[in-house]
Amino acid sequence: MILQNRHCIDLINCSINFGKDDILIKEEEEYSYICSFFTRHMLCVIGLDALTKSRNNISSNKFYNILKNKAQGDVIKDIQGSYDVETVISAFEENGVKFIPLKGYYLKKLYPKSEMRYATDYDILIDEKQIDKVHEVAKSLGMVLKQKGDHHDIFYFPETKTVFEFHKTIFEGGLQETFGNGFDRAKLKDGYKYFYELTPEDFYISILGHSAYHFTHGGGVGIRHVIDVYLYKKAYKFDDEYLERELEKCGLKDFRKQFEKLADYFFA
Repeated sequence: MILQNRHCIDLINCSINFGKDDILIKEEEEYSYICSFFTRHMLCVIGLDALTKSRNNISSNKFYNILKNKAQGDVIKDIQGSYDVETVISAFEENGVKFIPLKGYYLKKLYPKSEMRYATDYDILIDEKQIDKVHEVAKSLGMVLKQKGDHHDIFYFPETKTVFEFHKTIFEGGLQETFGNGFDRAKLKDGYKYFYELTPEDFYISILGHSAYHFTHGGGVGIRHVIDVYLYKKAYKFDDEYLERELEKCGLKDFRKQFEKLADYFFA
């Protein structure tokens, strides 16, 4: 099992770092495990990409073909989801709804191909004072309310199944108290009236905080969280003095250190 996990990490590394994989996979049982691993972690496109680059004879392998079919489905979800999120963004702009796209909207653009990290749902921060207007706009687009909560309301497009979580805050509890609601740290995106963006440092805090929450409250995190941190850290040069100070306030300084160490061990 340890060797199979190592092979899966090496395959991811090969794909996200544009490498060439020399792993030789001999056993049918290992192909089964690899297919299950990439399916569980919603990384089928990465798995397919890496196996296609490898020196293994894979064309007739049934587990490779299962992975290929799942990856094709993820590509379709990514295309449809990208269209749906732009539809929502345009509608918010036209109707004067303040918003900040979070997590996957930006992170998937850091992967070699966006479908490698297709969004299972889209997280968008909105001004809680505008929640009634958000509902009104969402329903005008044909979206259906799935769940209403204190932290976020969930809508989806019934035809495409694309899910949106409209967050009233980025964090809950202690993290919210130190980080704030998000808008007080954000700036308007060039060319827009209601589209706000976090600085790279504050966005990084948001994804670290999200991973920390799942790590402590949700029973752990998947490998996608680790890849996200690795690729985001690789893509941006941070104001480290500001970042360290804010992470200290949020209680995430040590978490960042350990999580980055893990990401670098796997992928750098």
